[in-house]
Amino acid sequence: MEKRYRHFDHKERTLIYWWQKEYLSLREIGRHLRCSHTSISRELQRNLWCGQH
Repeated sequence: MEKRYRHFDHKERTLIYWWQKEYLSLREIGRHLRCSHTSISRELQRNLWCGQH
């Protein structure tokens, strides 16, 4: 089976940020966005620096 990858868009990244601030679990966020909780985890690790100056 071929895996298909896609990037999170700005809206999804913003939602991930706010849902994390509201202490939603990675699995809950994944269910909302219909993607894997590991994708959410990788996105958070990859973009920890965003918005921090």
